[in-house]
Amino acid sequence: MPLEKKTIWLLVADSAKARLFGVDRRERRLEALGEWHDDVASGKAQDIDADRPGRTFDSAGPGRHAMEPSSSPKGVAKSRFVAMLADNLATKAKTNDFDELHMIAAPRTLGEFREFLDPAVKSRLVHEEAKDLTQLSKPELEKLLGGRFWPG
Repeated sequence: MPLEKKTIWLLVADSAKARLFGVDRRERRLEALGEWHDDVASGKAQDIDADRPGRTFDSAGPGRHAMEPSSSPKGVAKSRFVAMLADNLATKAKTNDFDELHMIAAPRTLGEFREFLDPAVKSRLVHEEAKDLTQLSKPELEKLLGGRFWPG
């Protein structure tokens, strides 16, 4: 039985790094299409916001205290990274660069992706899985995930 001629992509991501692969079903391999890293999102929060927080006066009395940021700098960097990936996928979906998308991402990252994904990407998303596989090499990913893409 001949394989369907579809362009299948696999995105493996967490909140600071991502790799995009094309699935070559005939050759039974993954082809690297892109890789992204966000050094800010992967860094320690104290490295990102190294300055001392600003200070403010109490509303009543002579006391002063440090002001806490309303959101963590690392959290903002992670959200920006996921939004950038989602925008990239949306651009590629609108130009029909892929037919199917399989997404395997760290659980929190996957949740954020759901918020940012464009309808054009959602319509092509055929599988999502909440796992962090970003540390695996390409051969390890092929061995672990190959069964779902190429026939036995």
